[in-house]
This record gives sequence, structure tokens and C-alpha cells, in this order.
Amino acid sequence: MALNLGGEDIFGKKTQVRQDEPSILKSQIQTDFEQAARNETQIIETAFASPTVSTIHTVTAGKTFYLTHANMNIITHNTSSSPVAVLKAGSDTLMQLEISKQISGSELQSAHMAIPFTMPIKVAASTNITIEASQSSTTARATIMGWEENA
Repeated sequence: MALNLGGEDIFGKKTQVRQDEPSILKSQIQTDFEQAARNETQIIETAFASPTVSTIHTVTAGKTFYLTHANMNIITHNTSSSPVAVLKAGSDTLMQLEISKQISGSELQSAHMAIPFTMPIKVAASTNITIEASQSSTTARATIMGWEENA
């Protein structure tokens, strides 16, 4: 006989634990313990830029950030131009990641892009991850997900 226990994790994903499968639960507890031992911290942050550059996250000194997922939205009230939203990780001297989304005058006034990274993007300590909206009457929004651990 199996007893089903359910819930949601922090991403809203449905979880289910069966009483007759203690090895799965033991494995999850072991994984959680290993993450805690490595001092991993999950990061989920969002920022808006209108029409400026906003910092989404600055990697903690002495840590490495592993970017696993990013979402970008861009909205404009000016269809006569072609505004751009740019997600960046790095600096002028060392750009580790740059992703852009543009809306042309013939498109709708908003666009969305979800970017899952099969292999996490490694971002060095003290690096800024930013979102930028290129023009007035334009708002860009970005959410990043990943984890930080000791470098």
C-alpha cells in the first residue's frame, strides 16, 4: 500500500513522496545535506529597467554564481522605434553573458523570452548581472534563477 504525500517546491512544481519509496526521500535528504555542506544558496531575483540599467544581482564576494534560467520581458508604448532589452553578466572588460531581445515597429508592443541553460553559466564573484531598456517609453524586466556556492 502506498501513501501519497504532496506539496509544492519553491518554483511551484508539484512534488509527491510515496511512503513505499523511502530511498527517493533518503536521496533528496542527502542532496539537501550536500548542498548545505557546500554552502549553496538558491537565488531567484527580478529587476525592472525603464529606460535605464538596473542590477538584478551582484554575485557575493568569495562565491561563484551558476545561472540556470533567465526570463526577459520587454514592453513599449512607442511602436515607431525598435527598442531593445539586454540582459548582461560581466563588465566592459569581461562580458560573460549578453542576451538581447528587440521589438520591431511591426511587432506587438511586448515580447517575452525564456532561456533555460542546459549547462549552468558560471559567473564570477562580484560580477553584476543587469537588465537594460534601450529607449524611453520602454520597460524591460528580467528574472534570473540559479545558485551561489563557495568559489
